[in-house]
Amino acid sequence: MDDFDREQERLKTLFEEVSTALEEESESDKDEVEVDFVEERSVDSNSEQDLDEVEGDDFIDNNDPIFIGKDGVIKWKEHSAPNKNIKTRSENIIKKIIPGVPRSLRYLKTPLDIWKTFFSDEILNTIVICTNQKIEVVSEKIRS
Repeated sequence: MDDFDREQERLKTLFEEVSTALEEESESDKDEVEVDFVEERSVDSNSEQDLDEVEGDDFIDNNDPIFIGKDGVIKWKEHSAPNKNIKTRSENIIKKIIPGVPRSLRYLKTPLDIWKTFFSDEILNTIVICTNQKIEVVSEKIRS
């Protein structure tokens, strides 16, 4: 038996041991069902303490709703804060858009120059052809 076959056999044995242990553990867990719940607390609650009064809660913002564990000590924010250590991809950054005409189009002075920027002669010909076809269809309906 070569090294590969021995390694395969060892992994198979290990997998069977872990599977058996997991099955035994899941059967014992069925007997001991523990209910875990999280209580949602409203920020507007009359019984809510000010966060300034509670020590060690510097990480919680006053406007963020929080969840309190059943032990009354553990607190979670409902919405997690973005990780500051991860760089945002450049395509996900929204750049401030300045209103007005782009620099590349500021040299255009007449309405015809602006029209030609958006519509080529080919597109204009297509528009004319389709418009004329529609006019023919409508005019035939009117005549009859």
